[in-house]
Amino acid sequence: MIVIGFIAVQSIEWQHWRLNALELISYRAGFTLNILNRTIPLAGSTQGELFYYTLTGFFKSVDPRVLVGQAVLGENHSITSTIFGPAILDFGWIGMSIQMFLIGFILKMLHIIQKHVKSIATAIYGIILGQTLIWIETGPTDIIVWFFLYFRNHYNNILYL
Repeated sequence: MIVIGFIAVQSIEWQHWRLNALELISYRAGFTLNILNRTIPLAGSTQGELFYYTLTGFFKSVDPRVLVGQAVLGENHSITSTIFGPAILDFGWIGMSIQMFLIGFILKMLHIIQKHVKSIATAIYGIILGQTLIWIETGPTDIIVWFFLYFRNHYNNILYL
């Protein structure tokens, strides 16, 4: 995972890292936690804007991560703030608690379904669980991935009928 992450970061043409793989992972973790630390005093400051653009930004060409960068650092940069950051910025601690409950509920329901249905349900559960693990660092500003996977699989199932 460290090697794949390092190669991925090195392949982004506008980023020029001079760190080795272990230094890079430590730097990214520290930076993301620093952003979360700066987010906490700003609880509720974006008033739902991140959530709105997480759902609609794909269609409106708005990147919610850039909105995090604007809110926290005052810069137009794509910034990650852990799985907690966007919900805290939007709705404070109550919003973050509701978000975590909903994510846990969805994952638990998918787990129960995949245990009984098997086949494609296991694949969908695995993909969504994997994306959720990525959210621990990046935050749930990429919810469009969940919708894309759902609709893509739903569309493919219709084609096979």
